[in-house]
Amino acid sequence: MDGAYWSIVYEITFYGWIFVLMSVGWFQRKLDWIIVIGSPSRCSIWVSGITGAPSPVLTDESGFFAAGVLLHAMYRGRRDRTVVLLLTLAAVTAVRSGALQRGLAPRALWCRPQQVVLAGVAIAVIGMVALAMNIRSLPIPAPIILAIGGITYPLYLLHQHIGYMVFNRLDALTSPALLIPGMTLAMFGASWLVWRYIERPAQK
Repeated sequence: MDGAYWSIVYEITFYGWIFVLMSVGWFQRKLDWIIVIGSPSRCSIWVSGITGAPSPVLTDESGFFAAGVLLHAMYRGRRDRTVVLLLTLAAVTAVRSGALQRGLAPRALWCRPQQVVLAGVAIAVIGMVALAMNIRSLPIPAPIILAIGGITYPLYLLHQHIGYMVFNRLDALTSPALLIPGMTLAMFGASWLVWRYIERPAQK
C-alpha cells in the first residue's frame, strides 16, 4: 500500500512472538537466552529483500528489538553485567543489520546511505531511547508533550508518498533549501490536524 508501512509488519511479528513467549512463561525467566538466540544477524536478510517480508524471527531487525527489550529491563531496575553485555551485542547487531541493508536501499532514494552513517544512526537511536527512558520529566508544558507524541503516528503514515509527489512536481520550480523545510513543516501541520480533529475525537 505504502512504502512507509514496512515497519508495521515487523511490529506485528514482534508482538506475536512476545505473546507466545509470555504465554509459555519464558519472557521473564529466559530473557537472556532469547536475546542471545534472537539477536545474531544472519544471511536471512536477503530473503526479506526478495520477498518483501521479514523473516519469521525478525533476523534483519532483531538488534533493535533486542535493544529495546534490554533497555526496558534496565529501566525496571536490572543493572548486572549480563544485561550490559547483551545490550552491546544488540547494538553491534543493529549496526551490522544497517550495513547489510545498505545494499537493499531502493533506487528511488537520491543516494544510498553510507555504512558509517547507518552505523551512527543505529547507535544514536539506541542512545536516544536509553536517554528518554531515564528522563523523568521535561521542562515542556504537558499539552505540547502530548501533541508531539500525538503527531508521530499520522506523520509516519502520511509523509512518504505525499513527499515524493510534491518533490517530483515542485523540484523544478523551487530550490531544495525551500522545498524540503517547507514540505517538512506542511507534513507536521497535516499530522497535527489529523491528530487533533480526527484521532482524538475518534478515541472518545
